[in-house]
Amino acid sequence: MTQEFVDYYRKHLTKADDGMWPSVAAVRIRKQGATEEAVVTVTFVPLGGSDSDGRRVAEVFADWRHEAYDDRGTLRVETRSGGRVAEGSW
Repeated sequence: MTQEFVDYYRKHLTKADDGMWPSVAAVRIRKQGATEEAVVTVTFVPLGGSDSDGRRVAEVFADWRHEAYDDRGTLRVETRSGGRVAEGSW
């Protein structure tokens, strides 16, 4: 999953990704009952408590899942140490 998402993200870079690309270290998706749950681990640490970079990763992830799999689920973007950067759904 990680490489597939990174390849998609690379093709959809915008100005919003300046200074933080490449940022995805891992993507894990698991089925929890009827729901898909994803964790995207990123290599950056949000500056000044801002979650804008994490929200950008979540936005691209949601676009990828809709385009590639047309599914729905919940998402957590976190740092390598497990700190929450952003959460959402797709």
